[in-house]
Amino acid sequence: MKFKAFSEDDFKLWGGAINAQIKQSKQGPPPRKVIDVMFLDGSKFPMTIDTASTTAEDLWWMVCETLRLPNEARECFFIWLLGSDMEMLLCNDDIVYDQVTKWHRAEKRYSDQALEGPPRVVFRTTPMLELKVERNLKDTKSVHLFYIQSVFYVLNGYYIVDLQQAITLAGFAAQARFGDFDSTKHGPGYISKYLHKFIPGWIMAREKQKPEMWEAAVAREHKKHAGKPLMIVELLYLQIVRGAPYYGSTFFSGKNRDRKQSAGYFNQLEEGYLGLGINMEGIHVFKKNKYMNSYPWKEISHWEIDQEKFFYFQSSVLDGSGFYAQYLIETKRAPLIRDLINDIVFELKREKKVIQSIRKRQSSAFDLVRRAAGVSVGASMKDAAVQDMAKGTFSDGAKPVERPRAVSRKDKQAESDSDSDSDD
Repeated sequence: MKFKAFSEDDFKLWGGAINAQIKQSKQGPPPRKVIDVMFLDGSKFPMTIDTASTTAEDLWWMVCETLRLPNEARECFFIWLLGSDMEMLLCNDDIVYDQVTKWHRAEKRYSDQALEGPPRVVFRTTPMLELKVERNLKDTKSVHLFYIQSVFYVLNGYYIVDLQQAITLAGFAAQARFGDFDSTKHGPGYISKYLHKFIPGWIMAREKQKPEMWEAAVAREHKKHAGKPLMIVELLYLQIVRGAPYYGSTFFSGKNRDRKQSAGYFNQLEEGYLGLGINMEGIHVFKKNKYMNSYPWKEISHWEIDQEKFFYFQSSVLDGSGFYAQYLIETKRAPLIRDLINDIVFELKREKKVIQSIRKRQSSAFDLVRRAAGVSVGASMKDAAVQDMAKGTFSDGAKPVERPRAVSRKDKQAESDSDSDSDD
């Protein structure tokens, strides 16, 4: 095949491409390495990656293909790196091997704990996943991935449950793990041997009951679910945990600073170490395995990061004492909180644009119908059209905008540039 050069720039491009090919042929193919991609139930499978070129998006695609996830479910998951006390969502264009090998730098920057070994490469949900989108996914593979993630968060104390909820959830988990209760198979010890996989450790430490008592309580719940298929059991488990406003959050910890009025600052609602959960609904506050409060995004009047180690936010709604809730959290992960909130704001703006576009299109269509028929169209019909939009079904056959996974920095910049151009 012959090519024609129309300018000197064409020759430069060709020369650069030829030199790159020569250099690559001398170096040989990029080294390949097998890594374990893990799930939150501890299961894993090996994936072969190119250490120099495989991006997080490439690995995400490989995992989705291996699992044969439905297309509508793939955008709900992405690649994370998890350490003992820190989790980090990768961006689309991050080179996986580089991020794994540089993990110790991230730990030193964002964590106060002693350095550990390489992180786990984990496939789990994105923090930009809305609950209404998750609920619409009914395939067995997606439901199971949501289920094992919820079990992980319950057992590790991120999702706060009371004693009765813990036993109820343990009964569902026992049915999912063992199937129908059978006295010939499930004798003494069948739960107590694996008690940490059914009851949150902090609840066991608080209640101080013997393993046999825990097993009896869980077994009673287990017997209630005889005959229920695995997917139904997992959905029943999810039905309970999805009721919490902080479901699907990414969690952070930090110290709520005691800034006194005498210093010209404000008094804190809570002092000491707090936990924060951040999801598409808002910011959620925890203290010592106790859920304190939630602040929806529409009620947060201001938030900022200061000195790369302080996260501040203020509610626009008065609390019971007549003050606006304010928090100043000292945490080395403040930059990660900023990145996550920026991702969420980016997604919320994108969704708002889609809604506005659909409403405008639907309004134009209804106006045409009204003029052609000579009658007025009720608002309820327009509301129904907007609901169809939320479900991803449009009367004109258009498809909804794909949801981002971990939006790359380049994508964000391009989006912000286009926003500024449109504003002009």
